[in-house]
Amino acid sequence: MEIDYTNSRIDYIVHSTVAAQGRPSRAVFHHYYWVMHWAVMAFLAVYVSFVAGFIFMAAIFIAMFLVYFLRAVPYSRVLKSVVEHSSSFSGAKRIHLRIDDEGLHETIEDQIQSFAPWTAFKRFAIADDHLLIELVGDQWANIPRKTVVQGDAAFDELVATLRSRNVPEEPSA
Repeated sequence: MEIDYTNSRIDYIVHSTVAAQGRPSRAVFHHYYWVMHWAVMAFLAVYVSFVAGFIFMAAIFIAMFLVYFLRAVPYSRVLKSVVEHSSSFSGAKRIHLRIDDEGLHETIEDQIQSFAPWTAFKRFAIADDHLLIELVGDQWANIPRKTVVQGDAAFDELVATLRSRNVPEEPSA
């Protein structure tokens, strides 16, 4: 089977979210650790300001922490912001994908060709109408349903092919 599709910057946000599944605990923990750290520091600054009678300084510390807190929470906004501001994914990329008995053949912008045998398939997931196929070496194929030129039937056939080949499927996100 063969399909053609495009990947744009917004498609990589979905990819980053799914790629982090099973591994976000450390990054999320680290992020929220620092949020709590600054919450404790802000509390101490406000407390000392009140004890010393500097109400205006306490208000400044509260305002500074609230601005920080609103920008830092939730973590998904941080991840989305990083991906949106990345310069490496500018514009949409045209991709041709062919899956046969040997494995996955991918051609990007009619120039870059890659091949992955079936033994290189680690897992796949469907998230936000994207089919994400993880290969060994932290390589991915990111197929948004809405950009598949051949339509929904081709997208569904590709998913069925992966299931028939017993590629592990992650639960839908």
